[in-house]
Amino acid sequence: SEHLAAMGFDLVGYGCTTCIGNTGPLIPEVSAAINENDLAVTAVLSGNRNFEGRISPDVTMNYLASPPLVVIYSIAGTMDIDL
Repeated sequence: SEHLAAMGFDLVGYGCTTCIGNTGPLIPEVSAAINENDLAVTAVLSGNRNFEGRISPDVTMNYLASPPLVVIYSIAGTMDIDL
């Protein structure tokens, strides 16, 4: 929808793009901040598999959710929210 596009969301393809490594690395500054501060970082994804480090070795907590919830958590910018 144009409203999601206005917020920076876009359709990049159909099917899995995370489990085969297409997410790419985190930017160096984010990776350094995670490691230097011993942060517990989370990701929300829709998919059929879940394991520590699936998105990135720096992202240790991954939560499976429906595609609409993935978008909602992205907009919220936090997992610390009672949806």
